[in-house]
Amino acid sequence: MTHTYIDTGIVHRKVRTWSYIVILTEKGGSNVKHVVLHGQTSMDEARRTALEDNTGYRLKAVIPLTERDFEP
Repeated sequence: MTHTYIDTGIVHRKVRTWSYIVILTEKGGSNVKHVVLHGQTSMDEARRTALEDNTGYRLKAVIPLTERDFEP
C-alpha cells in the first residue's frame, strides 16, 4: 500500500493506492495475459487502465495484491 496526492485545483488530498493483477482474454483468439498495475487508486481505475492499454482484450478478473501475497 502506498499513497499519492490528488490536486483538483480546489482540493488537495492524500489517497491510498493499491497494486492489482488484471487477467485479460484475447477477443476472437486464444491468448490470455496478465497485467500487474501499481499505484492505482481503485479497482475500477485498474480495470480502465488495463483495457485502455490492451485493446483487443476482454477483462476476466481484477485481483488486489497485498504484502501478505509475497510473504515466505
